[in-house]
Amino acid sequence: EHALLATVAMQKGYDGADDFEAAAAALDDNTIALGEAIGSVYGDAAEEQFLELWRQHIGFFVDYTVATAEDDQQARMAALESLDGYRQAFATFLGDANPEIDPSAVAEGLQMHVNQLT
Repeated sequence: EHALLATVAMQKGYDGADDFEAAAAALDDNTIALGEAIGSVYGDAAEEQFLELWRQHIGFFVDYTVATAEDDQQARMAALESLDGYRQAFATFLGDANPEIDPSAVAEGLQMHVNQLT
């Protein structure tokens, strides 16, 4: 669901569509639901940390989308570098929360997510 909502929001942002704000709000509603799920398992502090990391990565996709729309290759590369940092930070977050989670596998899966959305 997140990937679909992110794709729609990115496309609407790229197009400058009138309903971009609604798409972005739907994406954030999904973010909140995911945060609540994390919090229900790992506690309030983990939920807050998740929300911060998750919203950051959405912002990096916004940066990428804006840079693409403006044909700014330097800004696109900066956004991709930020997304790479996010992959590592989020993988570490999950690995710290649950020792059964392999951070390298998470980072690899997130690379696929980044590739699909960009």
